Amino acid sequence: MNTKIDRIYETMNVKKKQGEPDETERLKAEIEKLRLMMMNQGTVVGPPATVETTVRRLSEEERLRRSKEDADKRIASLEEEVSLLRRLNDNATREAEVWRQEAHRPGNKGGSIAIEETPATHSRIRPRCTLVKSQTSARITMAEAHAREVQALKELRGKDLNDKRVAEQEVEMLKEKLAQLEMERQQQLINGTNLKSKLDEAVGLSARATPGSKQGTVSAAKATKIVDKDGFIADCGKQLKGMKKEGVMAICMQEGVTYSTLEKTKEDIVTRRVAKAFGKQQVSVPTDAIIIEETSEDTRTSSADLAQANGDEEVS
Repeated sequence: MNTKIDRIYETMNVKKKQGEPDETERLKAEIEKLRLMMMNQGTVVGPPATVETTVRRLSEEERLRRSKEDADKRIASLEEEVSLLRRLNDNATREAEVWRQEAHRPGNKGGSIAIEETPATHSRIRPRCTLVKSQTSARITMAEAHAREVQALKELRGKDLNDKRVAEQEVEMLKEKLAQLEMERQQQLINGTNLKSKLDEAVGLSARATPGSKQGTVSAAKATKIVDKDGFIADCGKQLKGMKKEGVMAICMQEGVTYSTLEKTKEDIVTRRVAKAFGKQQVSVPTDAIIIEETSEDTRTSSADLAQANGDEEVS
């Protein structure tokens, strides 16, 4: 603080030399008074606050001045860029106008553009004019093209739907035919094998074997009956071998057999058919009869010979 006061004194002395003695004395008296007040109070309240405010204001002004300078610089650069862009735009506009005028110049062939002056002909020839379509006609043409495209898509969609419908009908017809063929196959399996012709043929052969002997005829018929019964059981076994539960249940409903298990029901069906074909007598169906695949003629012939021999022994 003493240094500041000394500077103020120096300022006052300078002013005194310049010819202001009264004002200088008054200021000295005020300064002395302020010094006494400061010495009495021990703290400074007024002047330091004023100095800090002044410093703050000066710093703020400096900051604002710098920001203003930066803004001025940016504005100047932007103005330069804008002026440059305007010049470029003007040049491009002039160049485009030159090209447009050259393109619309009568006598210009094939769109070739010559900036320089072209030689003009002196003969009276009508210049070639190119008709330019209006925007309205172009829009109408585009709308017609869109309409045709939509119509073509609709036709394709309808054709696809028709083809799909025809394919579905064909699939339904094939399913019906397959169901009919399956029904016919099941019916053939249910009806079984017609053994009447085989029985008649076997009886005829036995009768021709012993034409003069009544006992021989009876024995041959008995043996033939035994062999036919075995063949009948084998045929029924082969018929029922590959059938599933549904087919077996259908046969049970038609022939009145109670379904228990698959193999047991097949044996019951064979037993019922044998009893129906050869009379109501004790019929024993072997378990392996259901799974027999083939019965050779040699086996049947040997069985017939064995049965005939047994019959001859009984007659004798």
